[in-house]
Amino acid sequence: MPGLFGTLNIGVSGLTVNQQAIDVTGHNISNASTDGYSRQRVDIQTRSPYGMPSLNSAAGPGLFGTGAEVYSVQRVRDSFLDYQIRDLTTRNGTFKTTNNYLSEVESMFDESSSAGISASITTFFSAIQNYTNASSATPTSIKSIISNAQTMTNQLNNIYTQLTKLKGDVQLGINDDIISVNSMLDKIDSLNQQIITVKQAGKEPNDLEDSRDLLLDQLSEKFGINVDSSPDFDGEDVSVLDKVGNVNPTLVKSVGNDNVNRFSYIDAVVKGTDTGSKNGAGEEIYSYEVDYYKLGNKASSDNRIKLNINMTESQAKEIEQARVLMTDKNGIALSSADGKTKLDGTASSYNFSDLSLFKPVGGDINGEQTVQDKINGYIDQMNRVAKTIALAINTVSSGMVNPTQSQLASDGVHSTPSLDELPIFVNSDFTKDASNTTFKPSKYFNDTTNSGKNWEDYITAGNISINPDLLGTNPSLKVRANDDQYGLPSENAVNGSTDQDRAIALAKLQKVAFKIQDVNPDNYTRSDFAKTLVKDTDTGVNTIKSDPDGVTVDDYLKSFVNTLGIDNQSASEGVKGSNNVLSQIKQTREATSGVSLDEEMTNLIQYSHGYQASAKIISTVDQLLDVVVNNLKR
Repeated sequence: MPGLFGTLNIGVSGLTVNQQAIDVTGHNISNASTDGYSRQRVDIQTRSPYGMPSLNSAAGPGLFGTGAEVYSVQRVRDSFLDYQIRDLTTRNGTFKTTNNYLSEVESMFDESSSAGISASITTFFSAIQNYTNASSATPTSIKSIISNAQTMTNQLNNIYTQLTKLKGDVQLGINDDIISVNSMLDKIDSLNQQIITVKQAGKEPNDLEDSRDLLLDQLSEKFGINVDSSPDFDGEDVSVLDKVGNVNPTLVKSVGNDNVNRFSYIDAVVKGTDTGSKNGAGEEIYSYEVDYYKLGNKASSDNRIKLNINMTESQAKEIEQARVLMTDKNGIALSSADGKTKLDGTASSYNFSDLSLFKPVGGDINGEQTVQDKINGYIDQMNRVAKTIALAINTVSSGMVNPTQSQLASDGVHSTPSLDELPIFVNSDFTKDASNTTFKPSKYFNDTTNSGKNWEDYITAGNISINPDLLGTNPSLKVRANDDQYGLPSENAVNGSTDQDRAIALAKLQKVAFKIQDVNPDNYTRSDFAKTLVKDTDTGVNTIKSDPDGVTVDDYLKSFVNTLGIDNQSASEGVKGSNNVLSQIKQTREATSGVSLDEEMTNLIQYSHGYQASAKIISTVDQLLDVVVNNLKR
């Protein structure tokens, strides 16, 4: 049977419970704006009552309560909402990253201004058209053609440089993401071990779990993840959602947390010599030097590991796009065959199949990997435009479909019909040798011989330029009817200085349809491009006829810009759609786990009144004890 002291203990329990509830409420209020914080609540239960039945218990009126106690402090969290948010965050990361980079590409092709590439091409052909007017066939008009041609090539060079730089920025973004991911994984692992320790001690590590969940949310933005609870050890195991090609995709473990994977960054892929063998598809296999940095840390050369990889050109492009290797915890690449053999550079060579490339299906890293392919496609299209313009103009200007060799003559006396001595567009990477003929630097092939190659070989948007011999004070172009019969225009004594017949044919090229889609900047010649020439109906000059399956340069560029706009719009719509759904799910989680200041203030009043009432019980018991102890003496 409880007495006054039992009642006193009930009052004390009320004080304790309400004070702890006030502490939790204050903690919630303090963290109302803390990112990732989950609202906490006290689980209050009654204490064991007096008068529980037993063999020795006397008959009585029933059980008497002994007050309350805080059973636990729980955080309010819905794991299913966490799963939904992480899944949507991964998908949103792909769209967001792609949209960001494609928006930059779209800004490079502002066709609404006079500075656009289409406008510069149109202006170049307009300058040629202007020369075809009898009164305008002057040296000044020649200079205008050359000046506008140079503006056009500069514009192509600039576009190429911007696209190439953007692709480099994307790769730097991948490296930054790898460093960030590895850091997050280490923090998650550390928190995981702390949580296990606290839980095994019978406590609730609510704030630690919030920190871990916040990191998991951030990690899911980089790529898809699986999070599995480990009930036997009170921790969580984290693995890559996309397990294709990854033998051991585990990133965080509750037990055996040293046997996990991390990521390293591939910094360089350099083509070497031909191995003399081919794969099953008949592709040549080359020896490549592949450099990767452990854990993406490029601060020290000690972190760099060099691998000699035997692979095809297409496989090398796959590596350049992926850029990420799955490694052990120290950043050493692991073989894709068993997930254990280390690719540490000690072997003389490896095969492409040994590499464990990390290519997630979603997230920022997936967006960065896939957008490179799009940028490469845009670069290829600009290269085709540059190569098409160079081949078309040079072919009609010289009248030659199959020159044996290009030559820049300085003495103005050569008239060898098989030589194109004054092409308008050239590859700026080429230079002259002692005999004043062209040769290719080692970036194109392994020696410095010209081997009968032409100046427009390997032309891209990045290296197309005006023939430097056309940039003098008195430049000349092959714009007259019979200029194709001479090495240099100065040797033509047949046509007068105002003849415009070849210029008319050149101007018409703006409306000629070419199979631009088939043009290959690396290995494509005039004979591949034009094959045979036809007589222009107005002038009789040899020119290129329209291909029924072709497209004009202007239309090709319009199609390209439209495709770019569609690509970016698709990514933008993906961002909007995923953002809307993600926002709704986050609002649902916020309603469940977030802190409502109004609700907390209500709780605070409730617990405050409870505290005051418990204190009143103690005060009342104190008065009753005073009666018992002091007044009964009388």
